[in-house]
Amino acid sequence: RYGAEPHSALYGIDARRDATEIALVQTADRMGMPTLAICRGPQLVNVAFGGTLIQHLPDQPDMLEHGAPADGEATMHDVKVAESSRLFGAVGEATLRCESHHHQGLDRLGDGLAPTAWTGDGLVEGIEREHGWLVGVQWHPERTAESDPAQQALFDGFAQEVRARPA
Repeated sequence: RYGAEPHSALYGIDARRDATEIALVQTADRMGMPTLAICRGPQLVNVAFGGTLIQHLPDQPDMLEHGAPADGEATMHDVKVAESSRLFGAVGEATLRCESHHHQGLDRLGDGLAPTAWTGDGLVEGIEREHGWLVGVQWHPERTAESDPAQQALFDGFAQEVRARPA
């Protein structure tokens, strides 16, 4: 979708799914519909707006463990959140303990996207649009929301934005 040759570690590529989801995120953006993108979601959002991906994080030197999605192996790591971000406005914390399992990551950010959260190795793990309420997180807040109020607060903040949007 962004002109790179597919890495040998890629799997599960579905061009029709990609096209459908890219069209959905672009339409939601045009409509000003609040959007919360999780795991694959921010990767898709980034590509939808002209960004690129790091196709296989284990190939990158000095990269923290980010989990192995093909094996279902997750890892926990801290994520620093920009205090000026919508993400911070929802979760209210500058550091989150997050569960993730992804072998791809965001590289060059797409048009109108801003980084809002990072792991200790500098990988962007949170993004948002410059306008509207589109927030993307590379981790899985749904896995720890029951025991972590900050992760639940992300869903609550999203729900509040949806309720506030005119019908």
